[in-house]
Amino acid sequence: MVGATDPAAPAAPSAPAKAPAADSPAPSRPSRMPLVVAGIAVAAIVCIGIAAVATSGFGLLGQKGADTAPVAAEAEDDDRGEGSDDADDPAPIADEQDETTTEAPAAAPDAEGTQDAPREPSAIAVDLGNQGDREVVNCFITNFSEVNEGLSAQSSYSREDPLDHDTIVEMLVFVERHMNGNANPYLEEVGSSDPMAAAGYQFRCEASYMCELVYKYFGVGIDIGDLPYERGAGGRGAVSGSWFYYAYGSDAWFASQGVANVTSLTDLGGNLYDVSFDVYRPAGNLAPADILLRVYGWPLSEMLEAVGAGSSPIYSGTATIEAYLDEGELAFRLYRMN
Repeated sequence: MVGATDPAAPAAPSAPAKAPAADSPAPSRPSRMPLVVAGIAVAAIVCIGIAAVATSGFGLLGQKGADTAPVAAEAEDDDRGEGSDDADDPAPIADEQDETTTEAPAAAPDAEGTQDAPREPSAIAVDLGNQGDREVVNCFITNFSEVNEGLSAQSSYSREDPLDHDTIVEMLVFVERHMNGNANPYLEEVGSSDPMAAAGYQFRCEASYMCELVYKYFGVGIDIGDLPYERGAGGRGAVSGSWFYYAYGSDAWFASQGVANVTSLTDLGGNLYDVSFDVYRPAGNLAPADILLRVYGWPLSEMLEAVGAGSSPIYSGTATIEAYLDEGELAFRLYRMN
């Protein structure tokens, strides 16, 4: 039995025919020319392909990435704002995803970065037509018209200006006069047994309380180190222990210098209000503590009659005031004067 031939081995030649060799023509050898031609053709195609890749199609296809640039430009054109003429065109899906995760700023700053941030709407409403609101705002402005020393209704001041020590001193003098004129219960006269009396100091209060009052009326923070001062006409302040001592140079301020009536009020947002006001002079030496708080909410004619003032103002002014709630009650701090 003949076994199967190995596929990898060449086939064995068959036995020669018994016919005389001379009678059989010699077998012809197959021509190799077609294989050579085919090999040359394949090699040429490979070479051409390599050259085409190396030269980007011999320059006919352009540089790599040139065909993707218009796509990128179109993507930029599709990233449009609502004001674009093409805003109705559908945006690419990728842009829609970006819009859901990126929020544009409400207002971009200018090149210098100096654009003011918009103020929030005022959360505290103030209405001159409301008697209670009018009482509070008239009383607050009157605080600055009662005195003729320190920061007053005739001063020029802005919280936006740099806070120097001279301005702090004017604030302190205002608070001192205000405490004295309104019989502040936390203010004490300096007794003869106090060593500071010999130095001429007349009144004292807790130093921390003085800092609190400056913040209450002006909205600026100071510390105990800012309290000592010397000013003209003998006015001065000093700190000893936990107490702030002060002496003033004249008593002329004790007469109430004026009662204010706010004539206009404009909401600036952020609980800031611009106000215009007139100041009237009460009759005699009426002390601020002698004027009932409710009088400031009365109609102008009744308020003037209650304090014995004439109908002509002695001066007028403007201010910006900041509304806030003090234990739930409307109150103000000074932001700007004149």
